[in-house]
Amino acid sequence: MTDYYARTHGHYQNGDVWSFGWHITSGQTLPGLLTTWSNAWIAAWTDGTFGIESLYHTDTVMDGWDVYSLNGIMRATFKDSLVNAQLGTSSDTPLPNRNAILVELQSPSVKKSGRGFSYLPAPVEGIVVNGSYTSVAMTRVKTAVNSVRTAINADGSTVFVFNRLVEKDLTPPFTKTVITSLRVSLKPSTQRRRTDPDVGIYV
Repeated sequence: MTDYYARTHGHYQNGDVWSFGWHITSGQTLPGLLTTWSNAWIAAWTDGTFGIESLYHTDTVMDGWDVYSLNGIMRATFKDSLVNAQLGTSSDTPLPNRNAILVELQSPSVKKSGRGFSYLPAPVEGIVVNGSYTSVAMTRVKTAVNSVRTAINADGSTVFVFNRLVEKDLTPPFTKTVITSLRVSLKPSTQRRRTDPDVGIYV
């Protein structure tokens, strides 16, 4: 089994980029896992029942995917990539680029290192009601992201999180914890790292 980092990336209308990724342990080859990862996200984006493309403006694009093989300290060793642009389908006004949909990766562990977070790109304004994303929209997202996890788990591969430093209970660094469930927050989140590099513009 090999450890990998699988990443999904795209861009907004003004060229700002977004990305998120999961760590995966798999017996697949690098190209094989790239195929699994990309196919799963294309389905999560476009599926007629649970696809999330309807939550995104037509100028919000999922551009492609990268998968990196990792060494024992979770550093990338090799990379494979695929580009196959998938566009949103909504004409509704998009939220500001720094907004995001928060997906929490959960394990049975109660420790902080036993969970992780992914930040999907900013959706459209129409799914926000009284300051929160609607449960209908987030249930759709939850179904979509869980379909990706199911596709990964199908051959025994697992999604995992890990700690980078020694923990208080002396758990050594780079100890992997398998993710067993996902949940999606109704609270709109922000991802400042996506817009912090932008030069401020004033009037």
